[in-house]
Amino acid sequence: MGQMKCIFTVLFLFEIFNGLSPATQAFTQNVKRSLKLCSKKLFTLSTEAPVDFAVVKFDESTNLLESDDLEMDVVQLHLDESEISFMGSRVQENVTLIRCCSERGFGRSEPRFITENSDSRSIEKQYLRNIVFRKNVICDRFETNYRYNDNFLKESEKINARNLYVYKPFRPENIEPSEPSKTVAMWLKHMNPRFLRSVTVYMDDKNITLAGTENELKCLDTLHVLHRSDIDDNILMNLKALDIELEPANITVNGINHIVQKWVFEGVPIGSRFVYYVDEPGYEITDIVKNVSGVTSDGQNKVIIQILPDRFLKVWVDDSSVNIECFKKK
Repeated sequence: MGQMKCIFTVLFLFEIFNGLSPATQAFTQNVKRSLKLCSKKLFTLSTEAPVDFAVVKFDESTNLLESDDLEMDVVQLHLDESEISFMGSRVQENVTLIRCCSERGFGRSEPRFITENSDSRSIEKQYLRNIVFRKNVICDRFETNYRYNDNFLKESEKINARNLYVYKPFRPENIEPSEPSKTVAMWLKHMNPRFLRSVTVYMDDKNITLAGTENELKCLDTLHVLHRSDIDDNILMNLKALDIELEPANITVNGINHIVQKWVFEGVPIGSRFVYYVDEPGYEITDIVKNVSGVTSDGQNKVIIQILPDRFLKVWVDDSSVNIECFKKK
């Protein structure tokens, strides 16, 4: 299966290469000759049959190009065992080096470099669009730290990803210091809600905004936003997720009380959990379980709520967090 996925990846690349420079097309000739030994079915499958990647990573960093002693801005597109690197020169404008390698399927070969006389971000977008933004391509996890800029992709373009991981951008966004980061919201807009079930965010010390992403968030099973955000009661109350972990946001005791009441009414599965980290103490347990019946004290700032014969909710508050979790009755 791993070798088949690599073949699919290379076949996708051929479609992209056809629109690139003669130098790039020449780079693929040796691999094309090898593919002539493969059956014609592979070409049909690569464009018609579903292709499921375990992990797709689209991230950026910096790297020193040994041959020229040049520092390059690097963006890498990882597709399971395959990898494509785009290296934009900081010295020469509109020059991008592309390196393709595959650890399996075709063996591991020395990197080959091609110079493209085009802006690196436009090339990165072209590859991402033609490989990942396809109706027949699904990935279990899409990971990125790519700083999203307006108009990077078309609004209609969606990734069929089950899980989205967004982590600290390598370089800051081109926005005012007082503005919140829009990167997470922008990527969310390009996730197909029919597939997306989990979102995890690890960011730096800049606030992030999720305004306008209610439709993308409301059908999730898991939402972990591990940095300060503008999530409010409206977003929280519309979540269907049963695994929620949030850093400080615009959530009030009313929003948390809504979660308790809803989980009691629905009889949520064992293991359901909600964690909200707070900057300072201030939430009262009595307010959090207001209008909830069957509440039993379990110590200071702790209560137990029987929701079904075999399970109960435990709700507790400490100096740094508010917690709700469903346990199995012993």
